[in-house]
Amino acid sequence: MKKKINEYDEVPYVCQAIPNTNPCHLALCSMWAGGPRAPIDSYRVMELGCGDGTNLIALAFYHPNSTFVGVDGSSVQIEMARTCAAALKLSNIRFEDADILELEQYNFSHFDYIIAHGVFSWVPENVRTAIFEFCQQKLSRNGLAYISYNTMPGWAMRGVVRDALLRNKMVRIATVRQKAEVAIDVAHKLREELPDCENAYSALLDSELKRVPECTPSYILHEYLEPYNTPFWFRDFVHRAQSHDLAYIIDAQFCRKEGQSNSASLSEAYGKTNSIEQEERIDVLHQRYFRASILCRKEARQSARQQPLDSTQILHNVFLAAFFTTDSDPFILRDDVPEYLEGESTVMLDESITKAALLILSRNWPHGKSFGELYEESLDFLKQHDCQPKKDALKILEKEILTMFKAGQIEFRLSSYQHHMDTIQGADKMPKATPLAQIESETKDMLTSAYHSSVLLVPHDKEVIQLADGTRSEKEISSIHPEFEQRLQVLRHWGFVK
Repeated sequence: MKKKINEYDEVPYVCQAIPNTNPCHLALCSMWAGGPRAPIDSYRVMELGCGDGTNLIALAFYHPNSTFVGVDGSSVQIEMARTCAAALKLSNIRFEDADILELEQYNFSHFDYIIAHGVFSWVPENVRTAIFEFCQQKLSRNGLAYISYNTMPGWAMRGVVRDALLRNKMVRIATVRQKAEVAIDVAHKLREELPDCENAYSALLDSELKRVPECTPSYILHEYLEPYNTPFWFRDFVHRAQSHDLAYIIDAQFCRKEGQSNSASLSEAYGKTNSIEQEERIDVLHQRYFRASILCRKEARQSARQQPLDSTQILHNVFLAAFFTTDSDPFILRDDVPEYLEGESTVMLDESITKAALLILSRNWPHGKSFGELYEESLDFLKQHDCQPKKDALKILEKEILTMFKAGQIEFRLSSYQHHMDTIQGADKMPKATPLAQIESETKDMLTSAYHSSVLLVPHDKEVIQLADGTRSEKEISSIHPEFEQRLQVLRHWGFVK
């Protein structure tokens, strides 16, 4: 029987890569929290609610030794995913137009990673139960599940805006394709009618109403105007998972504090967290509105280490990546001279070894370096600039890198993707964009990197990618427009052009 057309068929959700769903990132999070050691190569991934496949296709493209399955109830989006995968000739991925309640008929084998991003809060109760049951039944022994959801108390005021929009007559009678535009108009009018005062309620409501027109139409429709959108208290979510023999490990955003208001004390508070109750209390104090929890099977959590691995040991077994800028001219490398760098947030440094390390990482961005390699290069850098590091420079760098990682200012990666970089560095003088970059540049505003991050396309990028088809030399492409040469080098550095 033909499926009923749903709102995701009429207005597909605009998808992009979700960095925190990268299996290597999930494995790192579990390692940090003393959870099970999931594989970081030749793994199996399932994404529930995969949309048009953007998130999963990029993973499949960059990880040919692993296999991927995407499931979604939107026939239109699944067809888009299949078309893209076929164009890329990916043999390690498949998509199923299926309801989460009917997955038993597919006889799926076990998965090392199960992803459910933007699904749990947006479906009815029986589907949430089915998600938990699928994870419990289909996770491999050391498998990890990623489930994101809206969170209380931060989502409370956003929920007020949602209810106000849904209760508005003009929104109710609008067609699916018109609803977002009408909702934006309603939000504008509500802001205009807000009392001209500085009370806390008006300030909160104004900030949430202001957010509506800043969102894309597809986001407004599927976030604010869906029939289901249920936020959860963190502790309640964990208890529900436990009732299905699933154990909470850590938040996938623990080192990237998304989903809450900013606070100078936030990183320090998270660093001291060691219980579910404490995490929820921090959610209350910092107005958290979104979470992405990593779960595993109960028995896997019990058999894994009960205490996190030593953070310094982890530091010496990962690759580091970061990007900072500075307005200092000259930039003073000497110890005890404060220098400020801008990255995810402002960083103040007064240790010469750390200053050198961050400059080196920034020049190498987006690629990573091992800690040992970074330390040796930092020493050489200081020597070249006649700057003598302290005797305990190694310990200083270890401590400050770990502090910045916990604050979300430096990335830790379990893989360097060196095999990918070798191909780029050996590129000839006839640039050719990768198949994934070619397809994404035609249909999206962003490209997905080997590090599973979204890179915004800036002016001239699309033209350069189109010209880089392997038939023109660098000189020919660069001669067409004054800015093409610089954009070509940037795209090559990211690995989008070989």
